[in-house]
Amino acid sequence: MKNGLLLLLLLLSAGWVRGQRIYNLPNVQPNAADFENIFTLPLESDELSSSFVIWIKKSVPAHFHREHSEQVLVLAGEGIIQMNGQGYRIVAGDLINIPKGVAHSVSVTSQEPMKVLSIQSPRFDGKDRVNLGQ
Repeated sequence: MKNGLLLLLLLLSAGWVRGQRIYNLPNVQPNAADFENIFTLPLESDELSSSFVIWIKKSVPAHFHREHSEQVLVLAGEGIIQMNGQGYRIVAGDLINIPKGVAHSVSVTSQEPMKVLSIQSPRFDGKDRVNLGQ
């Protein structure tokens, strides 16, 4: 009985500990030596949300998501984000909320790649992404 309880506690705590992570985002770097335009590094994902660090050298083509919203925190670089046809200048420190169904694209204007934290809810699997062909 004692061993069974101990095993149950270990199994439950393993799931709890696994979910506890801390990322020092300024030190997170792409694990590819070079990339042409966009590099995406998945951080975490469960049924409720997904988080990624994304580096963008040039642009993200126009698209929208049918089923999920996205929050983007600019960590480095500068650019212009288009949302439903309206352009906004974005810089490090800006937080952008993109509700589901809102068309959006990004053009990088800085010499350095733009680095962002993207948190998407619910889990992002790419199936609800609708490219707008630009």
